[in-house]
Amino acid sequence: MRNLTEATSLLSELWFDDAWTGLREDSPYKTHTDGSVHYTAEAQELYNHIENQVEEILIGYFAEEKSDA
Repeated sequence: MRNLTEATSLLSELWFDDAWTGLREDSPYKTHTDGSVHYTAEAQELYNHIENQVEEILIGYFAEEKSDA
């Protein structure tokens, strides 16, 4: 399960970066007064959507690969 979580996170970050730069010219990050940096609400929503799709794809792939073994 840990490998699935790590793969989902890594792929989501890569696909998010591509999707955001393809759609927008502004930064997806917001810097807070304490110096912390987080996604804007809109960027977080897009990231969550991508992450859900990536997870579904990977679960389907691993399930198919397991059934072929």
